[in-house]
Amino acid sequence: ELGYVMNGEAARLTGALGEAQVEFAIRGNRARMVQRADEALRRTPLASIPINNRPVDWLVFLYASGGVPERARAYFTEWEASRRQFQRLSDGNTRHAMLGMIALAEKRFPDAIRELRDGDREGGCDWCALVPLANAYEESGNPDSTIALLAKYVEMRRIGKNDSDSFELAPAHERLGRLFEARGDRARAAAHYSKFIELWRNADPELQPRVQAARQRVGRYQAIP
Repeated sequence: ELGYVMNGEAARLTGALGEAQVEFAIRGNRARMVQRADEALRRTPLASIPINNRPVDWLVFLYASGGVPERARAYFTEWEASRRQFQRLSDGNTRHAMLGMIALAEKRFPDAIRELRDGDREGGCDWCALVPLANAYEESGNPDSTIALLAKYVEMRRIGKNDSDSFELAPAHERLGRLFEARGDRARAAAHYSKFIELWRNADPELQPRVQAARQRVGRYQAIP
C-alpha cells in the first residue's frame, strides 16, 4: 500500500468508495458500484488529495471489478508513478493483485490467475486472493477450483479477516450452495445455504429475497428422502 493518512479529503473519498463497493460485493450490482465511485470522485477529486494519500489502488480494484478495465488501467498507471516517486518498491503483492483484477476484467483468465497467485505468494495476507481467484476460475469454467477456493475462504479463521468477511463471507456461502446444487450434492448445498441464511437473517429488506430463495432450497432438499 502507499501508506495513506486517513483524514480530510482522503478519508472522505475512501469512505465513499467503501460504500460503492457494497453495491457489488453485497448487492451484486456492478453498474451501481461504478456509478457511485464516479460520484465519489466528482465530490472529492483525486487532485484535492496529496499524491501519496490517493487511494488509486482501491480505484483499480473497483473499476476492474465493475468491468471497466480501461479506467482500472489508468489508475494503475497513476499508482505505478506514485510507487516510483515515493520509492515504495516493497508492495509488489498489491501490484500483482491489481494486474490480476485487470486481467480478470479483460477475461484473460490465465493471466489473472497467475498474477493473483503471485500476489498471494508475495503478500502477507493468505485469504485476500481467494475470492478473486475463485471468480477467475468460475468465469473460466472451472467449478472444482472455484469450490476449493471458496471453501478454503469460508473455513479460514484469521485475525484481521473480519473486514473481508463483512463483504465476502455470506455471498461465498451462497455461491457454494449454488455450486454444490449444480453438482447434485444436496447435503453440501443445504449446509452452505443454511450458513448464508444465518449470516443474512437480519439483512436489509432488499436482500431478503435471496435469503428466502435459500430457505426454499433448503426446505426442498429436506423434503426429499
